[in-house]
Amino acid sequence: MNRFMSGVLKMPFVWQVWIFILVLVNGVGPLFFLSESVALVTLSAMIVGGITGEVLTRVQGFTKLLGLMHVSWVPMLVLQIWVLLIENPTGMFAFWLFISALVTITSLIIDIIDVIKYLRGDRKDLLGINL
Repeated sequence: MNRFMSGVLKMPFVWQVWIFILVLVNGVGPLFFLSESVALVTLSAMIVGGITGEVLTRVQGFTKLLGLMHVSWVPMLVLQIWVLLIENPTGMFAFWLFISALVTITSLIIDIIDVIKYLRGDRKDLLGINL
């Protein structure tokens, strides 16, 4: 993930903090609840998203098209909301699941905006390559 991580490290600090929060909530948080299928799905979606981000960076550069790296989060979010509303979890698991759903929704909104900007012509590469 050399090229992808290089791009992340060149992002403004506020976005680096946001990415840290995403990794903490959706990458580390599930490790505390591995007996729950939704935690395994969340962790898997996080891994798939990271791999997708690296592939997209290699193919298209570090552009706003990277919003597509979180496509796997859509079914994850549906499952999270399902578990929250139908299974009515409790305790720290419920707290983590709610926070995960909240940051995932926020991230997907940002991703949609970024992909729309990309499709409208904002294709500059943070690493200095124009496509």
